[in-house]
Amino acid sequence: MSLESTLYLFSPKGADMASMTAEIPTAQPDGVLFGGIDTHKDIHVAALLDGAGMVVATAEFPTTRAGYRRLLDWLHTAGPVVRVGVEAPAATAPASAAV
Repeated sequence: MSLESTLYLFSPKGADMASMTAEIPTAQPDGVLFGGIDTHKDIHVAALLDGAGMVVATAEFPTTRAGYRRLLDWLHTAGPVVRVGVEAPAATAPASAAV
């Protein structure tokens, strides 16, 4: 089993699915947020970034059903999240894809 990191991009429901090679414009409208999740065995660390790439907030969540729900709720607390990137070792990718 490979331990190489894999990046998964998720878009909000109803949005066109971005491919890994899709270009994202460098200029983003004000108020737009991007999410990032770094997965681990016992916790996931999430971050919200603004359109300029500045960190707005970070938080940790347990890798439990309740933790996944809290992470998803947290992502939507600061405003509209247009994309979320999930970086995961191949061994944990299936669990994080459920988020």
